[in-house]
Amino acid sequence: MMMAALAAMGGIASTYINMIGDFFQSLLGFAGTTQWAAGLHIIWIMLAAALINKPGAATATGIIKGFVELLSGNTHGLLVLIIDITAGLIIDLVLLPQRDKKPGLLFFLAAGLSSASNIFIFQFFASIPKDILTFLAILISSSISFTSGVVFGGILVKGLLASLEKIGLYAVPQKKQLPSKKFWPILIGITALLLVVGSGLFYFWQQASSQRISIVGDVSNPYEFPDANNKISEVEIQAELNGVNRSYKGYRLSEIIDLAQPSDRSGILQVTATDGYSFFISMEEVYSNANLIISQQKTGNNSVFNIVGAKSSKAWIRGVSEIKLTKMNGVEVRGSVSNPFIFSPEQWVSDMDSTLINIDGEQKKLQGVPLEKIWNQAKPEKSASSMIFISSDGQVQLEYSEFGGNDSLRLFVNLTSDGLKYLIADMNGKMIVNNLSAIEII
Repeated sequence: MMMAALAAMGGIASTYINMIGDFFQSLLGFAGTTQWAAGLHIIWIMLAAALINKPGAATATGIIKGFVELLSGNTHGLLVLIIDITAGLIIDLVLLPQRDKKPGLLFFLAAGLSSASNIFIFQFFASIPKDILTFLAILISSSISFTSGVVFGGILVKGLLASLEKIGLYAVPQKKQLPSKKFWPILIGITALLLVVGSGLFYFWQQASSQRISIVGDVSNPYEFPDANNKISEVEIQAELNGVNRSYKGYRLSEIIDLAQPSDRSGILQVTATDGYSFFISMEEVYSNANLIISQQKTGNNSVFNIVGAKSSKAWIRGVSEIKLTKMNGVEVRGSVSNPFIFSPEQWVSDMDSTLINIDGEQKKLQGVPLEKIWNQAKPEKSASSMIFISSDGQVQLEYSEFGGNDSLRLFVNLTSDGLKYLIADMNGKMIVNNLSAIEII
């Protein structure tokens, strides 16, 4: 029960920790930015190892935590299960000699190594670095992740244990007889089997869903890329992501879209990955950004197609499964303003941040722009004091005092199978207006 409770809390918390990491990455934009919070993910596993103080407790907690994250919609998919199992296994193995002692050096080492292990797992399923800059970036990220593990999973957890000891909820481990030698091969064997099965599922899941990309939507010739009948020349580009500049080979997205014969060039591309992540790229960028390509990445017989070279780091999408061309429809911003305009999402990418929104009982990760920025862009008259949000469901009015100086209330872009839709919600996931069509400032 203790393991299940800690794993459940950890699994849910990790989803929101990922959002915090994404925010810092978009804000700072250099290698290792998200890894400062890596240690927060293993706090719960470290607590389980210390409080239960039995071999295998960390691994079991990691397994449960991984399933909780997977089922709660973590964007890493099955890979998160492998990450949590590996973290738990590392903690159990490193803490073997310290079962009857207070948290010491091995405790901090276990926290650091388990935290940093996510870097190597991600890289294993991506590609082995072939240039020194990428290798250095991985080392920097790993160092940041290790330090985060020591601070949050080691020092912080040790402080929590000390507090729990004072109130009688935690006792210093007493010297006890270690399990028989037969126990360890069984534990390691079961864990290894879970890792192999998880890796296999992840491998075949990617292989089945990422081998081809469906080009659909507002096109005359929908098809699947790559198509042996359509010859597109491979190009090589230089592009920078998170402060690391490297070369990529692939196929220009503009040529791939042209083969589908789009109805016009004024729409937007909705790019969806195998893990459900979805983002947009304007057709204007498709035809103006020569570095925007689809890069094929091979690992053995498996192929993964990635979007690289996009102006926004959020549009660098791994494991692309579908590209859908949608006609552009924006939100009219009007009323007592000197600068009425049509809200078009591709012009606001740098102002967007993401959160999970509850839409018809389903959690969906959306990108949104603060309402105050839209207010300022419209340049309202001095007498203006509120926004009226007009939708197919009716109207909702908010006073400026409710969103002025408050980045929580945002206009979110919802990429659906029927095209772009808009809604008003806060960063806690509470939806205020759905199917937004216009904003009236009065």
